[in-house]
Amino acid sequence: MEEHVGPSTHNNSKLPPTASIPLPVITSIDALTSADVRAARTSMVGTTTPDINTGALAAPSTTVVVDRNKVNLESHQLVWLDANVNNSEHEDTTVTLAGLRKIIDYTKLFDNISECKEYLKSTENGSTFLVTSGSFGQTFVPEIHEVEIIYKIYVYCGNKEFHQKWASKYSKTKNRIHIKLDELLNDLTNDVREYLKSEIAGTIMNLSGKEDQTTDVFCSWWTHTFDLLCCLPYPMDCHQKLVDTLKSYYEGKENEMKVIREFEISYEPKHAIWWYTRPTFFYAILNRSLRQHNIELIFLFGFYIKDVYYQLKDEHEKLKLKHLKEPKIKLYRGQLMAMNEIKKLKEIDGPNYIVNSCLLSTSLNRSVSLEFLKSAEKSEGLEHVFFEIDIDTRKLARPYGNISHLSYVTAEAEILFMIGVIFRITKGNVTYNNDDKVWIIKCSSSFDSILDFESAFSTGSQRRILKNSINKFWHNSTKMPTRKSEDVNMLFNELIKLFPLEEDWILSYKLCCLADIDMWHEKSTSALSQYDEAINIWLNYLKDDELNCSIDIGEIHKDIGTVYQIYTDDTNRAEEHYKMSFSYLQSAIERSTTEQEKIDILVKLISIVIECELYESLDKYDDALIYYEKAFEAAVKSKDSRWIEIACDNMIETYIKHKNDYQSALKYQLIRHEHILKDNTPQIWDDIDETSCKKAEIADSHIRLAESYILLDQYDLVKLHLTTAKELYEESGKDGRRHLSRTTEKLADIEAKLKEYGLAHEHFNMALKLHQDLLREYEGKLNNEAANSTGKEYHPWANAD
Repeated sequence: MEEHVGPSTHNNSKLPPTASIPLPVITSIDALTSADVRAARTSMVGTTTPDINTGALAAPSTTVVVDRNKVNLESHQLVWLDANVNNSEHEDTTVTLAGLRKIIDYTKLFDNISECKEYLKSTENGSTFLVTSGSFGQTFVPEIHEVEIIYKIYVYCGNKEFHQKWASKYSKTKNRIHIKLDELLNDLTNDVREYLKSEIAGTIMNLSGKEDQTTDVFCSWWTHTFDLLCCLPYPMDCHQKLVDTLKSYYEGKENEMKVIREFEISYEPKHAIWWYTRPTFFYAILNRSLRQHNIELIFLFGFYIKDVYYQLKDEHEKLKLKHLKEPKIKLYRGQLMAMNEIKKLKEIDGPNYIVNSCLLSTSLNRSVSLEFLKSAEKSEGLEHVFFEIDIDTRKLARPYGNISHLSYVTAEAEILFMIGVIFRITKGNVTYNNDDKVWIIKCSSSFDSILDFESAFSTGSQRRILKNSINKFWHNSTKMPTRKSEDVNMLFNELIKLFPLEEDWILSYKLCCLADIDMWHEKSTSALSQYDEAINIWLNYLKDDELNCSIDIGEIHKDIGTVYQIYTDDTNRAEEHYKMSFSYLQSAIERSTTEQEKIDILVKLISIVIECELYESLDKYDDALIYYEKAFEAAVKSKDSRWIEIACDNMIETYIKHKNDYQSALKYQLIRHEHILKDNTPQIWDDIDETSCKKAEIADSHIRLAESYILLDQYDLVKLHLTTAKELYEESGKDGRRHLSRTTEKLADIEAKLKEYGLAHEHFNMALKLHQDLLREYEGKLNNEAANSTGKEYHPWANAD
């Protein structure tokens, strides 16, 4: 596709309005000097995000140098294998790197099979267009045909009839045998054009960010990384850093350089989605970095991702208002997916979740989406998959919205989802449609932890906003066993590049994250060393009211106490650090400047008391109850039902197990029950599964109340709550039958105590039948699993040597 410079030259797109700015009189954008561009941009910069001047945090602009010989910024590459590829004596077969880069920017030339094979082995992601000579191909194609990264293979030879015989056996080489160079290059160009069309439409993207895998971890570390990116107060030079890096990478490619210069002068936050939907290398680089979890590139695009987030947030609010009367929407998306991933989703037993780690495009128009999917050419191992997505606009969610009026491409009703949206798939919702020859996957929007970082940067100085954002990231994301130390190092290195003047205290967060990883791996000595180093850094900032680092020192002391309590069994040192943690956090409340910050600190105080359980481990139950009561009061102030319930749980357990005070335990059991009822209030947008879960949650609470009344010998109330629980489990459906059988059995026991023998006999029989049914189902499931067990996995490279 030919790229035009300047919005006014493209007649088939909806263009961003041009700002009215004083510019030098020029005949071409190429005539602008760097100084002109910077001056023009300064005149036209606008914002849709909070107005934060980050100049004080910034360092002089530096270009991120990308070695194009080692790094491919795009989603595809060309590999050319021919003994004569570097031989200028064969003019009729000679190709130039410059010429091939006009078709595919990232091109590698090889004149022997072994080096080519090693290179392909080292290529983990993306799609490869492979051109091979006939003599090499006859040996090489059978070895590498099944490798997933190989997208299409072209055979360039002198005897088409001979090579057609063996090449026709392989789907990736079929009908791609050429004896004329210009015909091969024309074929390659057309295939690349179709590939890029499919990529732009999302048919070769996936939800997880991994090239061969669509399912992903619920609430992943990667999602929290994007939460951070959407909150950082970016320095003013971030735009120019991205431009300079792209200029360095695409030096010598005039079409790309024109687009970069246009982006340099005309980009504004309100045009973020317009640039995302424009079919250029810009889109391809962003999506590749998202799919590959390339932290360095993602941070380079960080300011832009934040702009997209805010545009989608605005459109999300508009969409909700538009659908107040009809809040349920059905969306459609076609894409290619690996068969092994389809099989995983098809075989799920119960609900499963997928998290999109890229921006996800969908449509309100089913027929258009389906027809486009059918037009997408399948490669080996991939299947056509059609998603039918049910959305309820009343649910809390990360932003999504109708971007048709913001898009570069004229499209009706395109709905774009922000990174991190969670979708839910239930059993039986993955089927094959023989009429359309596609797999149908039905899913729905799930409970979604909306971006809670916004409270961190809604008010305060830029340093306070930066610090609160990183603290939120540490608190939310790194207490997970799945993250890697190299990812943590890379992420914080990028943060320090962005904000070099704050390097010291940013480094303290990095040390804490690495210490957390050591804790997961039970490396207590290393963890304690890094926590101590982090505290020593923060102690230098105790008088810095802008940072209020008492919060961080308190959290680190809590983590140190946990190491001593769990990993070294030194309860005295643990108690010492827990007390210091509590003291620092109480001090931080006094210095906090916003209500939200006070609530966040209260939650941290609660977690110290609840999670550590120190006094119980020391058999100091009166002290434990004093601190649990403080945690309960803090939880009530925070208005966080989750923490209120947890605080109640701890007091209930202590009163029952260690104080034999059943009346006090009942008091907190009733408070807990009140919040369970509140949290599980039926909503009109709840689907069947959500309704069932809520009923089961309330039933569980009634069971707990019944157990409390048993301790007080109040059997009439025991029967009342067990009966209510039984009815709720019956309404919750098939998944609640195990609880139903146990509850029915307990109810029969109580009825026997109350000498209601007829009811007791009836309920005993009912419980017995439920137990028998569950046992038969379990045995049947085991037999099915044994019958469906598979053999060894096939690895394409196993026989490559």
